[in-house]
Amino acid sequence: MASKKRFISFLLMTMLVTSVPVSAGTEVVPALKLDATGKYPGDTIHITGKSPLGDVIVKIVRPDGVVLYFNAVKVEQGAYEAAITLPADAMPGSYTVIAGQGGLETSAKQTFTVAKKPDPGGNGGTPGNSGSNGGSGGSGNSDGTTPPTDPGTSPVTADGASITASVPASAVNITKVNENGDDLVKVTIDKTALTNAFQTLKAQSNDSGKKLVVAVAVPGRDDVDGAKVELPAEALKAGQSAAPNAFILIRSNGLSIELPLKAISIAGLESSLNAAASDINMVVTLQEMRDLFTEKDNQSMATRGIVAQTGPVSFNVSAVAKGNQVMLKTIGDGFIDKTLSAATKLDPKRSTAVAIDPVTHELRFVPSVFQASADGGTTVLIKQQSNEMYMIVTSNPSFRDTAGHWAKSSIEHLASKLIVNGVGSGAFSPDTHVSRAEFTAMLVRASGLSLESVSSGFKDVQADDWFAGAVQTAKARGWVNGMADGTFQPHAEVTREQMAVMVERFMAFSGSKPQSKPAELENRFKDSGDIGQWAKPSMELLVSSKLMEGVSQEKLAPKKTATRAEVVAILERFLRYAKLINE
Repeated sequence: MASKKRFISFLLMTMLVTSVPVSAGTEVVPALKLDATGKYPGDTIHITGKSPLGDVIVKIVRPDGVVLYFNAVKVEQGAYEAAITLPADAMPGSYTVIAGQGGLETSAKQTFTVAKKPDPGGNGGTPGNSGSNGGSGGSGNSDGTTPPTDPGTSPVTADGASITASVPASAVNITKVNENGDDLVKVTIDKTALTNAFQTLKAQSNDSGKKLVVAVAVPGRDDVDGAKVELPAEALKAGQSAAPNAFILIRSNGLSIELPLKAISIAGLESSLNAAASDINMVVTLQEMRDLFTEKDNQSMATRGIVAQTGPVSFNVSAVAKGNQVMLKTIGDGFIDKTLSAATKLDPKRSTAVAIDPVTHELRFVPSVFQASADGGTTVLIKQQSNEMYMIVTSNPSFRDTAGHWAKSSIEHLASKLIVNGVGSGAFSPDTHVSRAEFTAMLVRASGLSLESVSSGFKDVQADDWFAGAVQTAKARGWVNGMADGTFQPHAEVTREQMAVMVERFMAFSGSKPQSKPAELENRFKDSGDIGQWAKPSMELLVSSKLMEGVSQEKLAPKKTATRAEVVAILERFLRYAKLINE
């Protein structure tokens, strides 16, 4: 498929990686080191190295050519490290560790030998060396036999941020299926293996509170449109007891999704499907939607100056039992992390992930962070509650009336994110004041949420008002409450204190409400007494977080109405503060 070229993943199991080039005249530092050249089954192999990039691919290949482990390891201050625990039944023989960022011809490689554990009656030597006093060391070569696989054995890796137990490849069954004309790989996970992966995490020492992850990797294939992964609900239920704060990570062909285990309501699924957990599978589908867009859709994007950097892809989560199915558009109240991969390096200030409306094909900003990936492309992390169709786009908007304006860069930044729009005729009107309806619409667009269709309950908001969906969405999330008389006053200009209250509520929703001590405004601003008591905590919080500034050294102007430029500035600061866009 031609469009597959846009989905190069730095996580593919078949990827071969390279070492870092070193310029002439500098000291050559090995890109890859192992703590030992000989190990026994169940031992931990420690891998270290250096790289100027943000992450490094690490892969371990067994003597029979099967990939035992792969992961993107984060580089911190130019160095990376990983610790992988070998399975208790690890095959004897020579294992190859590959690390880097590119093709096989320049990859950094090291080998180590796994030997059979010596006879307990003797004093065995180090693997790969001759033994002494009755014990004998391993020869370093495979004896040609493959020991029976224990589905409960999960390789474990740890880095500075997380501890990951990978479901062993031997516990994953893969078949090719055709569903509704689409070729997919169907992946079923052994229940015992998945349960034991969570038990493995439970047994890990984690005094520093690292993130706990169970990883399922689907080998990359060019002859399918995506992957359909079935997770036994009974194993997930057991995992909630063993490691309730763990996540389950699924990776396939440049796509990944990370589900918080504690947010999955097994009891709710049992009720919805009228089935026991033992009969339920949670199904995660990651799929390329090659034929989604029509020529009209493509022309519409071109007219707006929007360039697609990836094709559309779909993330779906459902639960099935006995022929019945329930779709899970959201899981819990927090964000679900998803990643997409683009083949080229993208500018975060001119690019964004977008959600695609399944009916109208309209594009909508979703919070997303861009990172240069090890293969020269870009990995995009999407932070959103729901599971939808997504793609990566770029644009380069400009406006005829923002040249020389103090907010020009911020305006163009959020316009490229599709959060703000011009007012027509190539203008933005940065100094025009903003109504409560307009600010609510911008805030909801910045959240990445789809619009609610239920009534807001406000007397002065009608179902056919252009802002009705945004007001309804904000009301449902508790970001707006309206006035005491039951109105919203959509056409009134929004004040700085009203804006502060709504942003602070949005911060709580996104999980980014600061823990810092609120600012004491009385000592900083002469007009602090003008702040309404209902808005004072919010303004203190935003000022202390440097999300809101005074209009001068001595004035905060809480009753002053906000301009379009001021709204853009505070939304950009907040999105960066919450790590919902790049710094």
